[in-house]
Parts: sequence; C-alpha cells; structure tokens
Amino acid sequence: MTDAKIPLRMGFLTGTDPRDRRSFSGTHFRMLAALERHVQEVVVLGPHPRLARWETIFRRLNRVIAPGGKGKFYFQGSLLWAYVCGRYFRSAIRAAGPLDVVFAPAASVEIALLPASLPLYYASDATHKLLRGYYENFSGYLTISDRHAQAVEMRAVRKASLLTYSSEWAARSAISDYGADPAKVHVIPYGANLDQIPSPEVAARRIARAGKGTLELMFLGVEWNRKGGPIAHQALLSLLEAGVDARLRVVGCVPPPGFEHPRMEVVPRLDKNIPEQRERLESLLAEASFLLVPTRADCTPVAFCEAAANGIPVLTTRTGGVPSVVIHGTTGYCLEPSETGSSYAAVAKALWEDPEGYARMAQASLRRYDEFLNWDRWAESVANRAGGLARRNAT
Repeated sequence: MTDAKIPLRMGFLTGTDPRDRRSFSGTHFRMLAALERHVQEVVVLGPHPRLARWETIFRRLNRVIAPGGKGKFYFQGSLLWAYVCGRYFRSAIRAAGPLDVVFAPAASVEIALLPASLPLYYASDATHKLLRGYYENFSGYLTISDRHAQAVEMRAVRKASLLTYSSEWAARSAISDYGADPAKVHVIPYGANLDQIPSPEVAARRIARAGKGTLELMFLGVEWNRKGGPIAHQALLSLLEAGVDARLRVVGCVPPPGFEHPRMEVVPRLDKNIPEQRERLESLLAEASFLLVPTRADCTPVAFCEAAANGIPVLTTRTGGVPSVVIHGTTGYCLEPSETGSSYAAVAKALWEDPEGYARMAQASLRRYDEFLNWDRWAESVANRAGGLARRNAT
C-alpha cells in the first residue's frame, strides 16, 4: 500500500449503511474503509433515511399480492423500487456536490434509473440471471417480478461506465447475459473481513501440527443447509470411522436436530460489531486445520478469504464464484457438487497425513491472501480504475 491517495472525489452509493459492520455481510463496511485509505475523499450516499418507509409499504403489499407465499413479487428488485431509489439518490447526489465518480457496490436497483450522464462504476458478485433459482431466496417469484429484476440488471450493467465483479463466473454472465462491453468489465477479488491479520507465526504453528494431534475442521456459515452442513457432519463421521482423531466446529449457526456428535462443537452466530465476539471468531480461525464448507450455492465467500489470511486450506465445492477464490489443488480443493462427506474426509485425511503437502498448501494460501485476497489490493485496483474513468470524463 502506498501513502499517496488517488485525487478523486468519489460517491459511495449503497442501499445499506456501509458504516455498519454487518452491512452486506460486512463487505460494504470493508469496501468503504479500504477506499477511504486509497481515495482522497469518499462521500457516503446511502442509505437514504426515507427509503425505510417505502420498504415497509412494499412488504405489506407483497403480503396482499401473495397470500400464503404462493408466488412473490420481488419489490426490492423491481422497476418500482428502482424508481423510488432513483428519486431519492438523485437528490442525495445533488446534495453531495460535484463528484468525479459514483461507485455503487451491489446497487443495481439503486442506480438503474439514475441519469445516464453520471460517471457510474458498478460492482457486484453476481447477476440476477445467475441468482435466479440458484439461491433459495431467489426462487418462487412471479414471472412479472423476474422480468422487472432482469430489466433492472440490464439497465444497471449497460448504464455503468465501468463494472467490477468478484469472480470470473459473475463477469462472464455480465458479458454474455447482459451485453456488457468486455473492455469495461474487470475481475477484482474481495478481501478478508478481519480487523487483525494473523502474524505468520500463527500459520507456522498450524503447519507444524500437520499430521500430529487433532485434525480440526471448521464449518463457518449462517445457513446450515446452503453451506453444506449435512455433508460436513458426514465428513466428520467418515474421518472418525477411518480412525482419524478429528473434531468439527460449527460456527455461525445451530444445526437442526439429528446433527449432534460428541466430537462436534457448536458456536452460534457471532456478531462482528461486538469486539469480544469478533475476537472469538478470529481465535477459532487460528485453531482450524481446514475450513470445511461444502457449499451448495455461493457467489464469493469472504470466509475463504479469511481462511487464506490465516493460511488455512479450504475444502469446498466447485460452484458459483468459488473457483475464483479457492485455487483447486493449490490453496484448497473444490470438489464436484455430487461428492459426499466421505470424499471430503478422504481429501482432508490425505493432506493432513502429508505434512509437506499441507505446508505447501498453507503457504500458498498466505501468498494468495497477500497478493490478491485483501481489501487494500482490491481498493487500489478500484481506485486506479475510477481515477482513469474520472480523467476520461474530464477531457
């Protein structure tokens, strides 16, 4: 990181509060903090205080339109919501004064109906087409709702002067499904949402334990089923059956009945806004041998960036944007979605019993973090591209 900041007055436009550590699972908070270290001035443009009232109205309307949950209208992704957001964010941008560029992460609906003359830099981890039917909460919507969401995404993608995605998976969709100009599309990985980056000694101690003592599996996620919790549980059982001294820590959720075991510890969801709970999460990561998350659907899991910062090999699934974060065979393993817990157990056992191979993978994870998976590298790339956009607009 250099001391010089990009001479830029950047608007940071989001529908959530980026000063809240929980905003967009902490990602908006980290983005803002990193950009403030690399850009001369960042003006926060959201959320607009009057939008909360409209959200309440839309939720009530949805209960009228879809009683009993039979088909829903996704107001938050609709042209109606885009109109309301556009109206309020136009006034917020005017009130902010002259801006060189407006950076809008995960804000397709907020920018869809903004004036085309604005220098917009849109960032996301997915497109609507990718999410539809992929995530459970993006299923079951009315056909008209899907059309609205597609139209919103199309307007945002084509209106933006620059587009940044966190994975090749998402970038390809913007180009092939929404007609984005490939010259305007860039892939910049996300960083680790950690306050304190562990010292190299933490990874060194983990590497020294390889093949000795307890194999510590860590499952990290708030959605047990979507993150592949049942497969992680099965992996623990398979390791124990194979005679491996293994333990599984489930962090972030409480598994449903039927997924208990004496060698499994449950640590419910930790709030990163509370220093003690944030420190607890960081200490749990420091103790893990592997991060085991056999996810069923994911765009860009920031937890995998956090694993890299700790030098923890990741065992996960080849799906969504995951392969842009975890390099198969180098920083972890991305198994096929059809694989069972016994497959994950076999991979973990083989690597744990190969101290030299484990050391190479742990060290490769640390390098991956240093070179790509950190917020300063992300912000430096975004700021440089935003500066180029501002200069082009000024000529």
